[in-house]
Amino acid sequence: MNAISHADYSIRSSIKIEFFIERLVITAPGCIFGGMPIDDVINGRQMIRNPKLRKILHRFGLIENYGIGIARILEAYSSKKELVKFNATNRFFETC
Repeated sequence: MNAISHADYSIRSSIKIEFFIERLVITAPGCIFGGMPIDDVINGRQMIRNPKLRKILHRFGLIENYGIGIARILEAYSSKKELVKFNATNRFFETC
């Protein structure tokens, strides 16, 4: 849901989900919105790229709308946080 709500749909690319034996990699088109540093994103700060989409996902109960997506990812891997990596470029955001 995090990738869907934050993707840059003006880029002609898709959200890519790759399954490997030892990891899952999710790549979404779009840089971190607003040029925020990745540390701000990891700490729950947010800028909204797709406010209407976010509102719809929230109304359907698919997201909580609080900027906690990455915190939830880290919580899910709390015993193996060193395995979670976030890579941000000027065109894509990758969680692996």
